[in-house]
Amino acid sequence: MSVADSALNRQTPMDAGCVQSNDGGEGRRQDDFRSMNNGLRREISGGASSVSDDHPIWETARPSQAYGDEPCATVSEVTLRFSPQSTLTAGHLTGEEHKHDTDGAVATKSGEPVAITAAELGDEKQERRATFASVTTAATMRRSSMADDANNVDANEDYAEEGHALPREEQALNALVHEFREAAGYDAAYEEKETRLTYETVLRPDGSSQQVLVGATFDPGPLRVTVCQVIKVTTRKLLRGMALAGIFILYVIAMGFACDSTVVGLTFDIVSRAVMVLTVYLFLLHLTDGCNLPKIISRLKTSWWLVVTPLTLSIMVSVAYHAHWDRRSLRCVFWLFLVCSLIWPYAHFYTAAKSLGVRNKWGYAVKAGTACAAGIVALGVLGHFVRSTVKATTTDADKTRRALIFVLAMLPIISLISKLARSMKEGPPTLNGYLAILIKMVLVIYPRLLQAEMVRLSAKIFYSVLISLLDLLSDIFLPYWILLFIAARRFLRDRRRKATRPSSNDSKTIAAVEKMRKITSLSSRKDHDTARHENASMTSSRILRAGLSYIAEEPIVSHPPTNLQSALASLDVSPRYLRALSEQIRVWAFLEVTVLLFSNLVVLISNQIWGSDSSHVSFLQGTQGPESVYLTLRPICCSSLHVLFVVLIRWNNLPMVRAEYESSVVWCRCLMCLWTGLCCISTWYMLFAIYTMRAMGEEKWGDAGPAELCPGFSFVIETWQENR
Repeated sequence: MSVADSALNRQTPMDAGCVQSNDGGEGRRQDDFRSMNNGLRREISGGASSVSDDHPIWETARPSQAYGDEPCATVSEVTLRFSPQSTLTAGHLTGEEHKHDTDGAVATKSGEPVAITAAELGDEKQERRATFASVTTAATMRRSSMADDANNVDANEDYAEEGHALPREEQALNALVHEFREAAGYDAAYEEKETRLTYETVLRPDGSSQQVLVGATFDPGPLRVTVCQVIKVTTRKLLRGMALAGIFILYVIAMGFACDSTVVGLTFDIVSRAVMVLTVYLFLLHLTDGCNLPKIISRLKTSWWLVVTPLTLSIMVSVAYHAHWDRRSLRCVFWLFLVCSLIWPYAHFYTAAKSLGVRNKWGYAVKAGTACAAGIVALGVLGHFVRSTVKATTTDADKTRRALIFVLAMLPIISLISKLARSMKEGPPTLNGYLAILIKMVLVIYPRLLQAEMVRLSAKIFYSVLISLLDLLSDIFLPYWILLFIAARRFLRDRRRKATRPSSNDSKTIAAVEKMRKITSLSSRKDHDTARHENASMTSSRILRAGLSYIAEEPIVSHPPTNLQSALASLDVSPRYLRALSEQIRVWAFLEVTVLLFSNLVVLISNQIWGSDSSHVSFLQGTQGPESVYLTLRPICCSSLHVLFVVLIRWNNLPMVRAEYESSVVWCRCLMCLWTGLCCISTWYMLFAIYTMRAMGEEKWGDAGPAELCPGFSFVIETWQENR
């Protein structure tokens, strides 16, 4: 039981007198008083987020009363007013130890009393003082949701219970964590192990000492335990990838049968275009609402026009192509569909920003919409480019060279989109990292199709090893590229500050004091907005930005951070940034495993259906034989994942394992990969068909073109080029 609960449940002699009274009115007053006590207890545990001098909080409580005083006072006659000297805000544990004077007055540790109003009790109008100060500190500490943080609750509570205020670095970090978890809606993980801040005492030029933050440390635990956890997580990831690859294979086979059918005709193209639009919209819904089905249904009811408009235009393109409309009308409909597809993500994120509690709606819509629109552009442009150059790759060496050029050319673009997604400070923090899934799917699919088309097993192994090493090294060094960017930014900021800072020590002191005064006044300001409980993260963000502006003037770390946790301690990165980074690395690894399984298994299964050698023996040799691509390439990919996860956990404390046990996030990741994969297959089906058939037999399908494989597909751009 907390200090607040024990203080509220303590029965005074006046309680006994009230209980023994037979008067019905007194009994009702006693019941009212108990209900108010319960309300006060709930208010203490989850009520107002701040207590300040400018906006005092009035509560009801019972003063101490000698035994036998009659009658019992009503609750409305007794009030308390708290005006603590230190500001108490959500995430800022700055309470002081309280003690009671011998005369019953409440005093702080510094000796300054807490003002408590007098009460008139009955006809005697006796003034009594209530010893209630200990409840104030305990209530404030329990109100802060950062006290429930599994990563730093022990250190923070122990430090606060001793009567000391937390350092400003920890206060700002707690505000960051509070905002991150409040936006996520649950205790989302942003680190794998508990991180502790380390300080050292430095001497100032005036002879005084100061505690300076020098970094952060964490205990990664035994290596054997980490390896076992990583193996378990990667095994689950492999099973999920196999399930997703199976769904993709079934969809490709179904489209193959529909493409061969002379009856389906126009229906095939309409269905594929409808699937393309609907899967993109489902992907956008998961980016804003996760796997919350009621929210998704509610958004569908209010924003149905966002999917009806592009769906109608997409179907009109198919109808115009197969109905042989004139060239001008077809081009008008097609370009209208392209423009609508690019505006679509921006409109979706802007309409969703209000329900998500986003302050800067345009900023959020522009960043998130740009990341998704880049994937849509890459899907269309690269699909046309690949179809036009499909006959240029003949030898295994040529295919390997083309795949490497494609990967190296796309990496800078994907890096910029990923950096844009990580730097977002609003929106769902556990979902922002998935904004680049669509463009990453485009990057992963084409090289793997080239690999599946290779004839020699040695060429396939060489390419897989090369790509795995490239992905492994880029992901391992990604945190250090981030730290290098932080160091460069800090260097430029220090040079600019030295050039503009006055030389007088008095002016520096005055500026620092003025900054701290602004932070204190801002953090103690009570928000009277009626919607503050719905958008509480906005208040936390304002307090945090003020704190960061002060810290920017007075550096809190004496040297650049050496890992991501030190960067988090120095507030160069946020929990949102770390979580988005870990999500991007995990989804990248998941896409690599899924596409690797899909690209090789689809060739084996298609060979059983349409190939010349459709015996079960050839299928078993392809999956279980000594020259099996499936058994050879899968260990290469999985071993690189094991090394990557272990390194990121033990070197940078990223939540690579801990976040995998958040079921809603895992389901959401799988569903978003499913929708983007189906969208790519619907858009690039001719590409899948060509490379799959050529992998089955070069001599039979080597000269086959897109129109020969599927005459029902609408080749709009190719038709324009032929008629030019």
